Amino acid sequence: MDLSRTYILYSLSAYLVTFLTIRLARIGKVPRAPLPFRFIQGTLSVAGPLVIVSILAAGGLRYFNLNILDVYEFRRDASSNLPLIFAYLSPWTGCVLLPASFVLAITKKQRTHAAAIALCVVALFGFTAIKSILVYPILAFIDDECQYRVN
Repeated sequence: MDLSRTYILYSLSAYLVTFLTIRLARIGKVPRAPLPFRFIQGTLSVAGPLVIVSILAAGGLRYFNLNILDVYEFRRDASSNLPLIFAYLSPWTGCVLLPASFVLAITKKQRTHAAAIALCVVALFGFTAIKSILVYPILAFIDDECQYRVN
């Protein structure tokens, strides 16, 4: 059985069910209360360092490596010895939370905050050896700058 085709069929089916449900039920936009900027930035700024501190508490300092050439050796050791929860938290933190916090800090011209987030990005890369963690803040910044220039 071709699992890739099955996955595509399930994905399309789920999309169609969602689309048709929204169309037939005539659901409009859901009103939402806007969250204050300081709350969003504060939440993002606390979540990243919290994950890093929890990796340290779990003994992650033994696998700290900033050498980009030895990434695969250290990643294998770190992933086999750190608790499984970090396999899920680290990519989300490094590819979503920290880049978003970095862009918010840059947008509000908070250079100290942006520098602290950049240090968190480098530290998380050192603990997890996931190269994309280094790339996503740069891509998020470039995307934000492009949108700013267009608007």
